Amino acid sequence: MKVPFLKGQAFPRFLVFGEEATIHSLRGLFKRSGLIGKHHFVVANEASAADGHAGPFISLKGFTHVVYDCRAFSFLQLSACCPAIGKWDCVWNL
Repeated sequence: MKVPFLKGQAFPRFLVFGEEATIHSLRGLFKRSGLIGKHHFVVANEASAADGHAGPFISLKGFTHVVYDCRAFSFLQLSACCPAIGKWDCVWNL
């Protein structure tokens, strides 16, 4: 199913952190859904990117969503990465 967008509506851009298999699945899901924007995929887990999107080398500029793979990051780590926002997307078993 393609996602409909209204004229002038911002097209969503995703910053995704996760295991390689999850990222591969999400790329396919985005393509099938018509979400073919300029997304950024980071192969990472809790050990390799402990700060997640709060890390010093990550820019959130232009992204509308940050998505974490819950197999690669614990809920405790996710809540530490996202304290100000208090909500986040979690993806598993695609």
